[in-house]
Amino acid sequence: MRDPRFFRMFDYSRGLLPNSEIARLEALSPDLATARTHTGATLGWPGWSLLYSLVLCHHPRNEPSVIIETGSNFGATTAILAQALFDLGCGDSRVVTFEIDEECAERARSLWTRAGVADMIHLVTGDVREVFEDSLRQFLDERQCRFALLDASHLEADVKYEFETIRPFLADDAVVVFDNTYQIAEIGEDQRVNGFLRSSRDQFEGESRQFALL
Repeated sequence: MRDPRFFRMFDYSRGLLPNSEIARLEALSPDLATARTHTGATLGWPGWSLLYSLVLCHHPRNEPSVIIETGSNFGATTAILAQALFDLGCGDSRVVTFEIDEECAERARSLWTRAGVADMIHLVTGDVREVFEDSLRQFLDERQCRFALLDASHLEADVKYEFETIRPFLADDAVVVFDNTYQIAEIGEDQRVNGFLRSSRDQFEGESRQFALL
């Protein structure tokens, strides 16, 4: 099983972070246990850098867009995605993010305000299985979404539901990012994100959209 301490780094220059509030919180976080009190169960660095760079490299400048994220948690990753859109000059764009936990949602709202990106984020609270499809129809037309981060429940059936629900809304060149894709489960247990990716490999092979795995 992968130990998250090997992948979330803390010995790096906080000046590399694109948002000053996230940098401030990371400066208070010398290790994983402390970081989780400030930014929650999030990708951290260098995962944030990867997401930020993917949006910058993939999305046209000055064009409105909607990024979809499931699993807001404390909102740190959401802020990074919103910052990328802002830095691209996409001021009319939004990150539409989904969170089931009301306490996490409140912490996220506070963080986004301090980070200066609250106006670029729309939070949907509730179980993704209950609110996802209707919300996607509210914010997106078919084949319009060019970037999505699916990072809510990591159970295999839930990941499958999220991807199959968002699939009709994905542009042909969309980038879809999954977190916790490594082999985490033992034989006989729910195979989680890794299981979904392995079982769906043949089904989606050859599609032009890209997948990023964290």
